[in-house]
Amino acid sequence: MSSCHRGLSLHTKKDFNNDKSREQYRSEVLKWEKANTERKELTEKLQRQQEWEDKGRCWICGGTIGIFRFGKKLCKEHMHLQLPLSSRESLEKLPLLTLKPFPPVFLVQIPGGSFLMGSNDGGSDEKPVHRVTVQPFKMQSTEVTQAQWEAVMGGNPSEWRGDNLPVEQVSWDDCQEFLSKLNQLDPGKGYRLPSEAEWEYACRAGTMTKYNTGDSESDLARAGWYHKNSYLKTHPVGQKVANKWGLYDMHGNVWEWCQDDLHENYHNDFGCRKAPTDGTAWVDKPRAGLRILRGGSRDSSDFNCRSATRGGSSPGSWGITGGFRLVCR
Repeated sequence: MSSCHRGLSLHTKKDFNNDKSREQYRSEVLKWEKANTERKELTEKLQRQQEWEDKGRCWICGGTIGIFRFGKKLCKEHMHLQLPLSSRESLEKLPLLTLKPFPPVFLVQIPGGSFLMGSNDGGSDEKPVHRVTVQPFKMQSTEVTQAQWEAVMGGNPSEWRGDNLPVEQVSWDDCQEFLSKLNQLDPGKGYRLPSEAEWEYACRAGTMTKYNTGDSESDLARAGWYHKNSYLKTHPVGQKVANKWGLYDMHGNVWEWCQDDLHENYHNDFGCRKAPTDGTAWVDKPRAGLRILRGGSRDSSDFNCRSATRGGSSPGSWGITGGFRLVCR
């Protein structure tokens, strides 16, 4: 049995709106729909024919059968319409396509470097500001869309529906299942969630302002969907201004899951441990009860959409504002 995933359409480009890639995806979807229609029609014909033959009747008109052709019984009038045995062989050879082709994933190359993580203008959980050095990696230019989720998982948990809307109502555990399946479909890439440090580093893209577009609320409105401009619903990815590294929607639309466990601050609860300074995820052993969320969402205030804002929830929680984006090396 073959699969519809004949290699994923992956693009390391800053240009999210790539017409050629989108046209290729549309073409693959049309082929998928045509193949599924052919399989469905042929299956129905074979089932109908078998049901009538079991009754000793022609599957076209219900008349008495008694003429043999292609190893099948049929009536004289409709013998030319009977399906030969080769049709069953053709059906078996048709690929069973249960999932749509995977839509293009646009990956941005994030350069290695160091930055000051955290903020002195936010809550205590954003302190102390500390220097972190991050290795180069690739990050998806947008949040994972519903079309991408459906292509891997076969369903859609989102409240607001649309192929190009970000998937939401997904838990951290759901994301891990998606990543596991995606890595099986496209081995060798090592898809995962970003560490919290990687996320903030990529979001800032060299800036130290509240948002990657500036400090004012009008700067936020150019970069993301939040409670004053979203009408409290999600919006198609890639519509707002990208940051300097070509990443869209790092502010607002949906909260984005990260690998890390949630800690009270960057010195942990009692100052006995510090957050990693090498850009890796801060993971407890055994794992803590909460995971990190970043970026704010369509119903967040401007304060909660800042580059340094930290949020968290249990790994099994699937609030309607939770989504994610892919990272790989």
